[in-house]
Amino acid sequence: MEEIYLLLDERFSQIEEIQKKHNKIIQSLDDPPQGQPINMSEVQELSHTMLQMKRNDKLRLIKENELMEIVFSLRSFDDQQRL
Repeated sequence: MEEIYLLLDERFSQIEEIQKKHNKIIQSLDDPPQGQPINMSEVQELSHTMLQMKRNDKLRLIKENELMEIVFSLRSFDDQQRL
């Protein structure tokens, strides 16, 4: 079960990372510096990060499902193992 919690924690940390990058881009679009174009490298970096996160999430879901199957396939698991 600890592995499942670690996978979930990893997912939450990736979501926070995406939110930070997204907020940074939105701020730069709302209040651009005078005479400077929008920094497209930040937008591309966000896009790349999201694609990487999507790939990692697929692998994480597979691992989570495998772990959950193991837990629920135990014949005599108790409530503590289930939680």
